[in-house]
Amino acid sequence: ELAMFDARDSVLSESRRLDDEADRFRLRLAAARGRSDAVVAIASATGAMVVLTIAISGVRSQSIPGDLLAMFPLVALVGAEALQSITPTLDALDRSRSAARRLLLLADRAASIRRLETTAVVDQSSIRQSPTTSDPVSGGPPESPSLEVRGLTLIGDSGRRILDEVSFEVTGGDVLVITGESGSGKSTLIDLILGLDAHEGLIAVDGVDQRSLPTATVDHRLCAVRQHDHVFDTTIRDNLALADPDADDVRLLGILGIAGLGDTIAALPEGLDTRTGPNGAWLSGGERQRLLIARALLVERPILLLDEAFEHLDAHARRQVLRSVLAHRQGRTTVLVSHDPTTIALATTVLELRDGLVVSDGPGGPVGHDR
Repeated sequence: ELAMFDARDSVLSESRRLDDEADRFRLRLAAARGRSDAVVAIASATGAMVVLTIAISGVRSQSIPGDLLAMFPLVALVGAEALQSITPTLDALDRSRSAARRLLLLADRAASIRRLETTAVVDQSSIRQSPTTSDPVSGGPPESPSLEVRGLTLIGDSGRRILDEVSFEVTGGDVLVITGESGSGKSTLIDLILGLDAHEGLIAVDGVDQRSLPTATVDHRLCAVRQHDHVFDTTIRDNLALADPDADDVRLLGILGIAGLGDTIAALPEGLDTRTGPNGAWLSGGERQRLLIARALLVERPILLLDEAFEHLDAHARRQVLRSVLAHRQGRTTVLVSHDPTTIALATTVLELRDGLVVSDGPGGPVGHDR
């Protein structure tokens, strides 16, 4: 890819620059460790000599038995060995603190975003109040919640409007397909529905603003398969256990079958205990994608968001898996991002974006019919 786009030299140059910068930091760190080790070594030897001198004085004054003289410097040297662990301990502590800061930042991000007050003016009295609205305290989601988006706006760091006053509504149980050219804001819209960024406007499930609910309640309503979701370097079983740790083999293979992967996994020598490799590298692109779809189906959320989740499949497999997934989710809300005519034909509602704006929305093709 680098050669094809004539970017090899620039990438290698940047890589060398980063290597040189990393080398400079490594040398500084090595020098600091060397100084620390030298101080510990000198302190150990000096301490042993001081203890030996004091012990000699004690032997001369007959307050210390002569046969114990050799023990004193040895005890001092052994005690000084504890100092040698200070440098690696401080180094590990610094790395651990840095890692903890990154993890806590990610853990707190969604909660802080949902606490942000919207700057858009929203008439709360006009939001539809459905009798199936879930209880914010218990977090129990309805089976077929509606999804309402109104005046959704996101402004980038450059001041450009990534999304501009996007509004639509999906009735409970509908299939919405979001389509449009690359860069039109489709994936960004999915991220905002998931609560992954701050925005202006309203996102409501069954008439209740997502930001007015506890994080746990919101998380129990939504699930998504995004373009760059992660597959962990472990077994297929363990990757699926993220969604349902208590699922038995029958359920796991059943869900994999809905995603078009059941027979493939069952035929493997190790079955569900087959390892996936780093980020699913030991699976084909289509197998990796179907594993992600199965994991999302396993958690059984009322609203499922699929951001180009079927694009790595060939036309026949895409059509087969898509219909299987929609049949499994009949009566629950499904939102898909896709350019594929087959996918669009299966939608009950189609939303087209262009440069962050809704340019058309309306009913899609009849379910089960290809345009």
